[in-house]
Amino acid sequence: MDLHFLPSASRAWGLRRSMDASLWGSASVRAKPTDYAAYFDAVQAPHPSAPATVWPAPRVVTLAAPFFSATEIASLCRWWDTEPLNALCLEPIDAQALAQAQAHVDQALAQLALCAPDMHAEVCTTVTDIVMARTGAARRMEFGGISSFAAWGAICLNQPVHTHWTQYFKQLVHETAHLLLFAMAREEPLVLNDVSERHRSALREDERPIDGIFHAAFVSAREAYAFDAWLSWQATQPPESTASDDSARVEQALESSVLAFWDCCEELNAHAQ
Repeated sequence: MDLHFLPSASRAWGLRRSMDASLWGSASVRAKPTDYAAYFDAVQAPHPSAPATVWPAPRVVTLAAPFFSATEIASLCRWWDTEPLNALCLEPIDAQALAQAQAHVDQALAQLALCAPDMHAEVCTTVTDIVMARTGAARRMEFGGISSFAAWGAICLNQPVHTHWTQYFKQLVHETAHLLLFAMAREEPLVLNDVSERHRSALREDERPIDGIFHAAFVSAREAYAFDAWLSWQATQPPESTASDDSARVEQALESSVLAFWDCCEELNAHAQ
């Protein structure tokens, strides 16, 4: 299990290529020459485990032009906002809010690179788009972040509820972990429980399928791994190099992630197949 839990840029690259290949293999449309060119550009890209490779950070965007067309926005919203009873009614954010989000994401990724470089490389290999949004007036619930098998490679974050880089740090690790599990399970399920079966989840108010609780356990443990790595790294730094409340924020977040993990484990041990 450790081989699947611990962050790995090379495994993330393998999962990315498998997901891309599966998509191409299942496509029923006639490919254009530019599609082939893009494919061979990707094939010739250097392997992420190469020491000299510097992988670009995901782009930080919102649900508006010039980042996406109207058709693309409708498609993303359709796959991210799939539960009518928990409707999010996703909307774009303005330029000022997007700039603030960009600054927080940059800081979160920089901190992740310092304390957990393998996890940083994994995030940059897996995630291409960090889509900042907010919920609309007709929403039925708020959210922290969203990811979907059907929009693999992108994550959506609720910008108004993220006000500090540590919150972005957590959410980037959290949603990347979901994408990794989606890719690992592309050909077989993570659990054998019936999809109609519901149980208590530590991360949601409503009861969830066991598959969702498995996801919650994995992502909570990944959060704890990242927070613990940051605290261990921070302990080696001069006191004046860290904002006064950053350590307290991370310690509190670590405790929350650990408790969520064990709460999920209790449900899995009792009910998971």
